[in-house]
Amino acid sequence: DKRLHEQIWENYLKEIREILVDRPSINNTDTDTFDYLDLIRANTLAVSIRLEDNKILKGLLLQFLYDTELIRCRQLDADCNRIVSLDGVNLENAQLMNANLENAKLSGTNFTNVKLKNSTLVEADLSYAKLGGAELRNANLNQANLSFATLKNADLRGADLSQANLTNANLSGAKMDKKTTLLFATLCNTTMPDGKMTTSENCP
Repeated sequence: DKRLHEQIWENYLKEIREILVDRPSINNTDTDTFDYLDLIRANTLAVSIRLEDNKILKGLLLQFLYDTELIRCRQLDADCNRIVSLDGVNLENAQLMNANLENAKLSGTNFTNVKLKNSTLVEADLSYAKLGGAELRNANLNQANLSFATLKNADLRGADLSQANLTNANLSGAKMDKKTTLLFATLCNTTMPDGKMTTSENCP
């Protein structure tokens, strides 16, 4: 139900904004006050399920978390210990093409069939992410961490995977073309599109 999803989304935004106002500043360096991040994570897990297959709002959810610097490191946070974990968050079918998600921390996120065509994911952490059937055509994944990620049947045509870490990643059935770049990518025990696995000789 479109109206129900919109109400769920509006309530989520209100709740998160209230948390950010009431809780310590994101830039606070007191590590004992980071329980508010767990609260944001709990709300995000819940809303990702309640939005069901609303691909537009799921895309907006991802962009909102990035724009509010909840899923990316900041200059004052060298250890990235003030990041909201999206491990297990259901963003299946999310649509967010032409997005800038550089340096986003997306480890373990369910991105099955996500639409991220032409998006920038430079140095993004997508380790253990579920990216089966993902639309990543012409995406910039330079230096991205895709270790242990599932990319079965993903569309990687024109994608830049230069220097990406694909250790133990599964790319079986993934679509690639002459414009797909794997220059200096780490292909250690990686299952390639043809189903063959690279050898440990390629490991650092």
